[in-house]
Amino acid sequence: MLNSTSHLAQLQQIDMLQKLGLSYHFLDEIKHILKSVSCCLDSDGSDVWKDNLYATALKFRLLRQHRFYIPQEVFNTFKDEAGRFKACICDDAMGMLSLYEASFHLVHGETILEEAREFSTKNLREFISQNKDENHLSKLIVHALEIPLHWRAPRLEARWFIDLYKRSHDVDSTLLDLAKLDFNWVQSIHQEELKELSRDRLPENYLWATGMVHEPQLEYCRRMSTKIFAILTIIDDVFDVYGKLHELELFTDAFESWNMNAMDQLPDYMKICFLAVYNFTNEVAYHVLKEQGFHILKYLRKAFELKRGDATPTSIQCYMQETGATEDEARQHIKSFIDQTWKQLNKDRTENSPFSRTFIDIVVNLARITMWMYENRDGFGVQNHGITKDIASLLFLTSIPLGCEVQDI
Repeated sequence: MLNSTSHLAQLQQIDMLQKLGLSYHFLDEIKHILKSVSCCLDSDGSDVWKDNLYATALKFRLLRQHRFYIPQEVFNTFKDEAGRFKACICDDAMGMLSLYEASFHLVHGETILEEAREFSTKNLREFISQNKDENHLSKLIVHALEIPLHWRAPRLEARWFIDLYKRSHDVDSTLLDLAKLDFNWVQSIHQEELKELSRDRLPENYLWATGMVHEPQLEYCRRMSTKIFAILTIIDDVFDVYGKLHELELFTDAFESWNMNAMDQLPDYMKICFLAVYNFTNEVAYHVLKEQGFHILKYLRKAFELKRGDATPTSIQCYMQETGATEDEARQHIKSFIDQTWKQLNKDRTENSPFSRTFIDIVVNLARITMWMYENRDGFGVQNHGITKDIASLLFLTSIPLGCEVQDI
């Protein structure tokens, strides 16, 4: 699959495998290729592609994504003597899209990438305004301007991209069939897992979990994550909907003492909730102790500590209250805060870390699925939200037909 002798062709294949949701089958090969590409860089990050914007940006994005060092100065070759991006690259729509996607892998203080994002966003919007036909490239650009690839949940992106790729003029039918088969195979595994979880709001919680970790071999992580989300949902409902003040104080005391005897003071519905958390925490602690040899119960207990106080308002409400800002101003502030947080995530995921690559990817995917859930809507809190239900149906119920038109997502 990745046997091309050209580094650019190999990077394009890696990019395609990632977008189609197939890259987890080729992790060792991908790491080997990217290491080889990284070794070919000069001290300033440049190489033989220094005049090819598309190739340079693709290389930059993939290397950063996979935690290989490459400096932002690699894009200086596309700037003029005044330090501005050259006007001549504006006509390269594919290169501009590649630059745009690469710019979201920036960390704090990388002004070249800040400029690249602003420059590419402006030119891509102009391209769309001047090209009304819905061709393959235009759809990619519109999709990217909505949410960049780096911020998208991989499983949802794969479902969307399989549909788009089928209509591409240079589609590789073998690769497309492999992507469809793999998607359906993984979906069948998810369906079996859902059979054990299909009550109350667990399917919605399972959507969160698969947004974080969809690979078949990580079933235990997915199952436990689903239960965690379900428990947090129940606790949230207890505080926001059902609990009276004196009951919530007793509920908080029970968690602080972590004593089964404290259950005697709770109403029945709270007893069930506390017992669920208690049993789940001990179940996970036992599994980790048995499989890994680490005793983590005290850390799990700390994770479930409840804070006293009223229901927590939204971040937008807090900012409006504290500063007197309008709702639109507050939303812009939160968007800026999200952008800064992504920079920190990018920094943390590329530095040396005691955590595994799998764990780091799961953390980043949690940010991605959260953005999808709450982008312009509360896709989780509103249980019957149409978009959320439609996506859940496509991911878990509707298989992709082989050799036929793929349902739009």
